[in-house]
This record gives sequence, C-alpha cells and structure tokens, in this order.
Amino acid sequence: MKQVVILGSGLDTRPLRLASDHVKFYEVEQKHVLQYKAEQIEQFGYHQNSQFIHADYTDVDVVAMLLERGLDPELETFFLWEGNIFYLKYENICHVLENLRQSLTRFELAFDYLSHKLICPQHGI
Repeated sequence: MKQVVILGSGLDTRPLRLASDHVKFYEVEQKHVLQYKAEQIEQFGYHQNSQFIHADYTDVDVVAMLLERGLDPELETFFLWEGNIFYLKYENICHVLENLRQSLTRFELAFDYLSHKLICPQHGI
C-alpha cells in the first residue's frame, strides 16, 4: 500500500512508528484532538509525517476531503478504522462505508465492529 488512512485516528502513533518515504499517511479526526496531538509531537521532538484532516468523518464526504489533501484515487489505499466504530450510529457507519465504496475502486478496509446485540443492554448483556 502506498497510502494509509486512519479514520478517527485519535492519538495513534502508527504514522510516526511506521514512517516510510514510500507510504503517505492521512489521519482523520476532530480538530481539537489533532491540535493536541500536533502539540505533543512537536513538544517531544518528533516530526509529523502525516496529513491531518480535521473532520467528523461521519458528517462529511471524507473521500472528497482526502482527495483535496493529495490522496491519489488510482493508488491502492488502506483504511484503518478501529477503536471508535462502536460509538457510532449504525446509519453513520453505513454512510462511511457507502462513501468509500462509491468513491474509490482500489482500497482495503480493516475495522472492528461489535454487533448491536452485544453493546445494547436490553439484550441481556
């Protein structure tokens, strides 16, 4: 993969730890989280090597935002979406997945998902 997109990146440090001249990283997260992250990266002497995309990715056309920031739609792209999907409404999850499917032809996606039955207390869990 030549491009990696982390949806809801939070304080993930993979772009720092896995830095490569051959892979471009994009981190999509709320503005205040990425501002804090940028401050911490600078404070501890690291160099930010990913494109920060300030957005609530469930509310916008995240692919359009990525394309504006340099994502090449012809290159295979890996999307990592973990640690936050189970906080979202089902409709928002479907919206993001549909946006990716309609907008890109060459991508892989890894995400974690818990069944509604597992996270809703009315189901006895």
